[in-house]
Amino acid sequence: MKELEVILLAAGKGNRMNSDLPKPLYKVGNQTSIEKIVKNIITFTDDPIIVIGNDSKKIIDTLGEKFTYVIQEKQLGTGDAVRAVKKSLKNKKFAKDTIVLLADMPFISQETLKNIHNIHKQNNAILTLGTITLPNFSGDYELFSHYGRIIRDENNAIKEIIEEKDASENEKNIKETNVSYYCFNTNWLFENIDLLENNNKSGEFYLTDMVKIAKNQNIPIYSYNIPDIKEGMGFNTQEQLKIIQKLAEEE
Repeated sequence: MKELEVILLAAGKGNRMNSDLPKPLYKVGNQTSIEKIVKNIITFTDDPIIVIGNDSKKIIDTLGEKFTYVIQEKQLGTGDAVRAVKKSLKNKKFAKDTIVLLADMPFISQETLKNIHNIHKQNNAILTLGTITLPNFSGDYELFSHYGRIIRDENNAIKEIIEEKDASENEKNIKETNVSYYCFNTNWLFENIDLLENNNKSGEFYLTDMVKIAKNQNIPIYSYNIPDIKEGMGFNTQEQLKIIQKLAEEE
């Protein structure tokens, strides 16, 4: 049985991009964002699971049919996307651990994914996160201001992730951000994914709330603080995409 599963969430429509093109298909350098990410993923698995929306035929046309695709019928959040995997592939024998990441964060490196998984394995963990700590939220770092904040308790243990739109002003000042790279124990993930609720301002099921669920079960949450800030950069607007494309040109 293989050691690691990878789920790539690519169903987001990117409404703020003001375009019909699925967000993962924007060019970053000489490749689309999703092609750049898949190139790194296939180091870990030759069969990643890619979650797409109903209108994502263009993604299959770009990547080819050699991968496993799961359709997320409605855009109900990242947690719902993972739930769609559980529902669609209920007869699949999954690997012990599963990494989940987003298809609009093109700078993720093989080294970072390895480091997250190594910390996860060393601690026999249930849940391990990739985080990035910012010096501030100005200039190119402004795009991180929309990321969830890592809430830690008095012992510096991760307690919760608060999405920016649900955060208080004090919480928004926290500089450690969630960059949506997760490693889960697969059995635990699928046994608990249906506990997610959507009582938030977006009415969506956030995968980040798995942290709260783990904490309520007294499960320790581990993290890897990614040193290269660029690896946490994603895009939701044309302006943010320009920043990403400029960085890609400098590589």
